[in-house]
Formats: sequence, structure tokens, C-alpha cells
Amino acid sequence: MIKQLNAAISAHVAWVGRFQSAVSRATREAISVEEAGDFRSCELGRWLAGEPASLEPAHREQIDGLHRAFHAEAARIAAMLSTEPVGAVAAAMRERLDPRSVQLISALLDAERHYRSPAPAGHAAD
Repeated sequence: MIKQLNAAISAHVAWVGRFQSAVSRATREAISVEEAGDFRSCELGRWLAGEPASLEPAHREQIDGLHRAFHAEAARIAAMLSTEPVGAVAAAMRERLDPRSVQLISALLDAERHYRSPAPAGHAAD
């Protein structure tokens, strides 16, 4: 599970980088509102949909909720591309999207720490 959580963090960071790059091109064609808002099609979303039966339910619910909120905000920012100057879009990313990304990564790291800690007798940590 530790490897999967680390891969999930890496996948999220890569998606954010691609989104930032698309926004910097400042065209609606760079990234659609639908693509930005689709929490199921990114690598983290696909992993959450299929893998984590072994992920603690509290961690799964928290990560899933933060992931959905992140993509909802990404969609709002992508929608700004057609109406707002690039500077306003970049500011929205810094002020609204970056904190959501940090929260999501923190939740993934909390889950990873949970699996790194010694497991109670009869439970595997990884």
C-alpha cells in the first residue's frame, strides 16, 4: 500500500504540472472544463476507483472527498480561461487550487504514515 500511495502522490503532482502548463498556454483548448473537472479519468482517480479496498475507510473517504473538491476547483479555474486574464487565472490557481492540492497530498501522506507505522498483531502494514 505504501508504494501505491507514493505512486498516487506522484501522479497527482504530475497532473498538477500538466494543468499548470495548460493554463499557462491560456487557451480554452489547452484544457477543457470537463477534463479539469473529471476526477475519474486522472491516474489518482482511476486508482481510487479500483484499488484501495485495503485502504482504511476513513483515509479513503478523506482522500476521495479532497480529490473531488480539487477537480471541482480545477474545473472552475479552467472555465476562467475564456473570460479572465492570465494573471487572474494564475492567481486563482495559487489561492484556490494550490491549497486544495496541498490538502490532498497531506491526506495521502497521512495514509502512507499509517501504513508505515508498526501494524497491530495480525495486520500487515504493507
